[in-house]
Amino acid sequence: MPAKIIDGKALANEVYHELAGRVKRLGSRGIIPCIAIICIGDDELDKRRVALKENAAMKLGMESVTYCLRQDVTQERVVELIKKLNADENIHGIIVQTPMPDQLDVKAVLESIDPEKDLDGLHFCNAGKLLNGDPAIVACTPRAIGSLTASEWIFRPSTRSLSGNPYWSEGPLRYVFSTATPPFPSAIPRPRTFRR
Repeated sequence: MPAKIIDGKALANEVYHELAGRVKRLGSRGIIPCIAIICIGDDELDKRRVALKENAAMKLGMESVTYCLRQDVTQERVVELIKKLNADENIHGIIVQTPMPDQLDVKAVLESIDPEKDLDGLHFCNAGKLLNGDPAIVACTPRAIGSLTASEWIFRPSTRSLSGNPYWSEGPLRYVFSTATPPFPSAIPRPRTFRR
């Protein structure tokens, strides 16, 4: 089978166009989607990733607020902030930038996020819904891979070939590729509708 180049930029533009339309429709109802990003430590790569997320939100007409915490922040401080954001009706989604410092319990931090505000789809409730075939938020990496391969339905990889961070990649990818049939995007649940 000859190699085929996927036009990722074209697909990204399609996604942005669709999302921008959804954000605009929410705006007509007086709802401006707002995401909260929690960045821990001074890693330059993390800062660049956060900047990309902030720019993407701005490009879509969304709002974002970033919380930069010290490298030596305590578990209690991070969870306290997340609980505050969970209760804030003006915050519609929460992202905690990973990896996290060693002193933090990553699983406990991620599971303190309200499942309905868990934009990375890492909460066990979202993972459980996904595996049960119910609508849930899907982690961005497997969702993006799914969209790319679906654009041409190029391959269905063996689950043995999948590796990486099990929180945001391996588990959801195994589910997505084991259950999907063309056209692929229909197999991926859409994120929840923002509400006040």
